[in-house]
Amino acid sequence: MRLPQGVGLIFYFLTKAVFSKSGRYSFMSSRTALTLGTTLGLGLTPFIAWATPRAVAQPVVANPLHRPAPAQSTASKHTPHQRITPSTHKSTQTTSLDVNARRHDFAYPEAQHEPDATTHLTAERLRARDVTTIRGLERVAPNLTIQSINGTASTNFYLRGIGFNAFTQSNMGPVLTYIDDVAYPYSTMANGQMFDLAGASVTPGPVGTEHGQSDTGGEVHIHTNTPTDTWHFGATQDIASYARSRSEAYISGPLARGLSFRLAGQTLHGGGWQTNPTNGDHLGDADLWALRGKLQWKPDSHTTILLSGHFTQDN
Repeated sequence: MRLPQGVGLIFYFLTKAVFSKSGRYSFMSSRTALTLGTTLGLGLTPFIAWATPRAVAQPVVANPLHRPAPAQSTASKHTPHQRITPSTHKSTQTTSLDVNARRHDFAYPEAQHEPDATTHLTAERLRARDVTTIRGLERVAPNLTIQSINGTASTNFYLRGIGFNAFTQSNMGPVLTYIDDVAYPYSTMANGQMFDLAGASVTPGPVGTEHGQSDTGGEVHIHTNTPTDTWHFGATQDIASYARSRSEAYISGPLARGLSFRLAGQTLHGGGWQTNPTNGDHLGDADLWALRGKLQWKPDSHTTILLSGHFTQDN
């Protein structure tokens, strides 16, 4: 029978210390004390076992929602590893299916993820809507109104109802015009530049100094084509009613390594639908020609220097 922990040690010291006749402690030999302590401990073991509280076994109720954990064998660390052969290993094949979809309805798909109210217009859309003058932008951009006063002497822009009614060229309106990211403070300066276009955009205001100058009404951006590293050239001729004629031509190509140019021009004639009853002259006929030249230099892959010039003659 196994003694409780510490019982044999306690009786060992109790039997080793015995009172002598003189009242002092006298110590017997260790062998005698160990024999006597073991005898007393064995005799009192039933009494100690009876006095020790016992744990009451609780009934085990099976939980239907509980899944027992799989038994783990501790003998696996001592057993040698088994070699898995192709005959005993069952291979599992997994097939993954990836479905992608993309919309191509927008001319600028990357712009659909930007939180802005800018109207982006491609060169194809401008040609399809016959936007040949600056006033033609109001047909393709919402909330934009453009008025020409005294022919083309003054052009007034109104964007979301904000504009400036001026009869001369000495005032700068709240809607600013940009051509190739260069601000044109007077709106009349943009007349005759709607040729060889890469696109346009209209941004309602107010706009800060992100593009050069702050304005309250908004901005009208006109982007023209840049020089190319390979040779390109072309020409178009547009003839419409009332003897309107519009001609456009361009040429672009390299001059040297990293140096390229582009030269484009247009002429616009006729189109007046009113007639002077006294002499038969057509009123409102166009007589305009314009020229644009660009020189681009790329000394390295991180630097681009672009020099451009515009000239317009409106009679």
